[in-house]
Amino acid sequence: MNVSRNKARDKILKGDVKVNYIESKITHEVLEDKSLISIRGYGRFKFMEILGRTKKDNYIVEILKYV
Repeated sequence: MNVSRNKARDKILKGDVKVNYIESKITHEVLEDKSLISIRGYGRFKFMEILGRTKKDNYIVEILKYV
């Protein structure tokens, strides 16, 4: 989405984000593989899986965007 963490958090708290068709207001929710994420104004995404970790301990994930 290319937005700041604060803007992403605000969208979640406003109720603009749904995970598996259920509105989510939890900013630290842990996603299961193949979860559907819908963000009002940005579209739908599918969180496929965690591919690994970087040297700085960040996650490498696979995400698909519905068109």
